[in-house]
Amino acid sequence: MFELTITISIMVMVAALVLVNFPQYNRRVAMGRAAQEISLTLRKAQARALAVQKFVATGQFPQGYGVFFTRASDKEYILFADLDENNLYTAGEAVETIALPTPLLISNLLAKEKTASPGTSLHELHIVFYRPDPVIVMSGRSTPTSPPADLLAGDVEIVLSTPEASFGTRKVVAWTTGQVSVEE
Repeated sequence: MFELTITISIMVMVAALVLVNFPQYNRRVAMGRAAQEISLTLRKAQARALAVQKFVATGQFPQGYGVFFTRASDKEYILFADLDENNLYTAGEAVETIALPTPLLISNLLAKEKTASPGTSLHELHIVFYRPDPVIVMSGRSTPTSPPADLLAGDVEIVLSTPEASFGTRKVVAWTTGQVSVEE
């Protein structure tokens, strides 16, 4: 009877530890999954550009596809077809709007963080892939009112976080060479 009581007590303590840490674990997993989803969306834009995929809404075959991020709408990002070939997302070019799971948000957009730290903080970021060569153009605005500019960046970072800082961050790093990675 004594051994059974000890075994049940140990099981109750382990279950309590798991239940206490479950919300934190769940948020970390959600953050990792969202970062991987952003990475896959960037790859999807690249694949669409290289595969000469038709933009269904207009029936056009755009030269490039891209992904648009903005701090003004930090809970979502947009996969788009660059119909006017201006290296920027404009109204009417959206292929898909992807929402981040609650409570995640895009907390920062950085250019040249890896190549010239500290990087430049951005208000919005446009990453566009063009064909026939795997050309990647990264453009952005540092403030909502500044004109868009080619970042001439070797790298950009999309930083994900939660309103509570205790859960850390995840970064999706995209390079002009086409490499995309996820970092903590």
